[in-house]
Amino acid sequence: MCTLIEDTRLNETQHGADANAHETWERLKKAILEIQNENASKLSFEEHYRYAYNLVLWKHGRTLYEGVLRLIAEHLARLTNEIIAPTFPSGNLTDPVTRGQQGEMLVKAVRTVWDKHNSSMRKLADILKYMVR
Repeated sequence: MCTLIEDTRLNETQHGADANAHETWERLKKAILEIQNENASKLSFEEHYRYAYNLVLWKHGRTLYEGVLRLIAEHLARLTNEIIAPTFPSGNLTDPVTRGQQGEMLVKAVRTVWDKHNSSMRKLADILKYMVR
């Protein structure tokens, strides 16, 4: 049977673990954003791997999974708006030369986004090895 004092300590410990998990997620989130912005050379992959491992160990795998999912979706949406959307064909689509040039620009933009996404995902895979869904 837990006494009131012991019960309070358990709640404080739980709250401390949740706060620590939140702080760990914020650090990892910052690193993921750096990777997505192609600034990974400044990061310690070992340190961030440990953050992901600890989140899973502390039973915060769902937070990790949903957070990473949200960051990837936001990153792809941003890249789409910045790189792909401006290249969508517009104007005179009856001219085959213009249509071909606009189509080529669109395909190049999609390829650029694909390459950026693949590059960041390879780096993220190195830190998120413990994430299993």
